[in-house]
Amino acid sequence: MPGSALLSETDFALFDALQHDLRAPWSQIGSRVGLSPTAAKRRWHRLVDTGAIWTSTYPGPGSDRILAEIEVACVNRRIEQLCRKLSRQPRIMTLTQVTGHFNVNLTANAASLDELRGIINDVIGGAEGVQQIRANILTQTFREGDAWTIGALAGERIPSTKSPRPLRVSLDDPRFLAVLGELEKDPRVPAAQVSQVLGCSTAHARRFILGLTRNSIITQRVEMAPASSGWSHTLMLQIAADPHDLDSAVRKISDMPGTRLCSASTGGPSNLRVGIWLRRLEDASAVEHRIAAAGRLEVSNRSIVLKHYKRAGWMFDENEKRTEFIGWNG
Repeated sequence: MPGSALLSETDFALFDALQHDLRAPWSQIGSRVGLSPTAAKRRWHRLVDTGAIWTSTYPGPGSDRILAEIEVACVNRRIEQLCRKLSRQPRIMTLTQVTGHFNVNLTANAASLDELRGIINDVIGGAEGVQQIRANILTQTFREGDAWTIGALAGERIPSTKSPRPLRVSLDDPRFLAVLGELEKDPRVPAAQVSQVLGCSTAHARRFILGLTRNSIITQRVEMAPASSGWSHTLMLQIAADPHDLDSAVRKISDMPGTRLCSASTGGPSNLRVGIWLRRLEDASAVEHRIAAAGRLEVSNRSIVLKHYKRAGWMFDENEKRTEFIGWNG
């Protein structure tokens, strides 16, 4: 499997440095991981070429996106067909087969509630083999994959960044769509190239990109193959938390090493959705025990990911090798 070998400490440090700032100059990245700029860049490209590491870019929580988790109960013999079909939908960011009655789980990133309704009713509801659908809007994201790191730079002082100037753009703004398209193709695309697309100066393009990313209107994140990180499994939990304990529970859960997702949700008895990477399947019980100690809460549903068909825009083949990136605009 691609990226099946564990990476070196330098590789992990490079991952963490780029996760903190994917567009930082190679001179800055290199100094943080003990490499020359050229060596850091070369090592990065080697990791990408081997499939151990890659990047994803999409509308972030600072935009007007509507993020939803959609659970689907599908006839078992139709799961593969359904997942392959839905994976090609641009608004479906992540899609997995999981254990339990609702055996297909997906995350949709829609531009409006009407668009989300169309995804649920027509795109998914009209697919062969679908028996039941349950949708939950993720109203607030406390932790997402772009905040996850290995911890290879723990204890090192992370360079501070200036607070971004407030910026608001709509999801149909041509400037936003142009920059998103360029960053989807190359997350480190030079500002000079973006300026040609926008028809503005390089300095203005650089400020606009910075405003979009620092305000989380566009999210850029570095991904790592689970087999390369040592975190080989994913536990997904639906949690009913006492509203008075929600803030405390969110902080404790988000600080757990394997936490990849922690979001408030509406649409069912639970009000919190959590996704946690595990090193071993037998760790699931211990993780759940730690979560139970975070406050007055109850785990209402739990599942294990059996297969990734799509992850933050990237499609995977039967061997879970990345094959194609489906951008937000298709």
